[in-house]
Amino acid sequence: MGVENTPASNELEERLDNLTNYFTYSLYKNVCRSMFERHKLLFSFLMTVRILAGDNELDSVAYRFLCQGAQDNPEIPPNPSNWISENSWPELYKGFYCMDKLKTGKYKGLCDQFLNNPDEWKLIYDSSEPHEEDLPSPWLEKTDALDKIVFMNIIRPDKVTNAVQNFVCEKMGVKFIEIPIVHLSDCFEDSSPTIPLVFILSTGADPKSDFDKFSEEQAMRNIQSISLGQGQGERAEKMIDASTKLGGWVLLQNCHLAQSWMPQMEAIVEGLSDSVHKDFRLWLTSMPTEKFPISVLQNSVKMTIEPPQGLKSNLKKSYSVMDDRELNDAKKPNAYKKLLFGLCFFHAVINERKKFGPIGWNILYEFTFEDHLACKRQLKIF
Repeated sequence: MGVENTPASNELEERLDNLTNYFTYSLYKNVCRSMFERHKLLFSFLMTVRILAGDNELDSVAYRFLCQGAQDNPEIPPNPSNWISENSWPELYKGFYCMDKLKTGKYKGLCDQFLNNPDEWKLIYDSSEPHEEDLPSPWLEKTDALDKIVFMNIIRPDKVTNAVQNFVCEKMGVKFIEIPIVHLSDCFEDSSPTIPLVFILSTGADPKSDFDKFSEEQAMRNIQSISLGQGQGERAEKMIDASTKLGGWVLLQNCHLAQSWMPQMEAIVEGLSDSVHKDFRLWLTSMPTEKFPISVLQNSVKMTIEPPQGLKSNLKKSYSVMDDRELNDAKKPNAYKKLLFGLCFFHAVINERKKFGPIGWNILYEFTFEDHLACKRQLKIF
């Protein structure tokens, strides 16, 4: 795909750069769609570190220190400041002491500088965005974005995530911290009659509406669906058997509820061959479970389905399933579009408020995408 989709060039170095850039981002997108939101930044960070290490541009000593933390137990001197609490001081000094002693010598003199001029660090310690503040001289000139993470890990560990984002942005580009939206069309292109598509579910997420809409777009009429549970395995087998011969899609929902049938499903998937009808596709949904067959996971296109994180992602998700035909299919399209934006924004806000528990809402409620869909339909009617 990289060879086919990258811009051609007669210059070898330019061609290699194009191939590398395409492949790197393609890898990021493909892996991201099968990971939960909370793991994606860590993946971006590890990917960045590996690429820098391959190019001999990684300070391996600083990286190892970041991963392992301070190992020594020095004698703790008196706290030289009035703004660092006595509880925080031992860990902070221990971190600076160990940085000072690292073999590279990059941080040599850090402890003495801090003990003699602690107020130079007060701005970073007190700032609401310490990851954006400049380090005191001479460390500003000596360090890079990875060192900034190391400093944040000692002074303001609550902002390490932000420093990691800045690091990935600087080294790889902002698109490597923006979560790509999963489009079923892209996943479908990567599948085949012998490669299933697996939705990995999370609480409050249901891919059925996305699946139904995509099947309409593909003009697929022969669709059989079943929610697995006790005694449903035999029905599922018959559906798959019929669809492999005649062509069609089979959606097996909630595989985690049919753990005893999973070995049979594994055997069915392994038995799929090139003789299967070209229009056959097997779609599976499951919560994460140890009982799901590993071989099916390895030989499948995986997509995590979870509510988006953040107002921007929520809005993007709401609009990603719409097209111009749907937006203009109303008696008063201009008014409908404005009201629809208000509805989508409100849906994003209430989803974000859920994070605050009892402070956000008195009663726990999922506010699913299906709820949003129902409100959208009512809005169009009114």
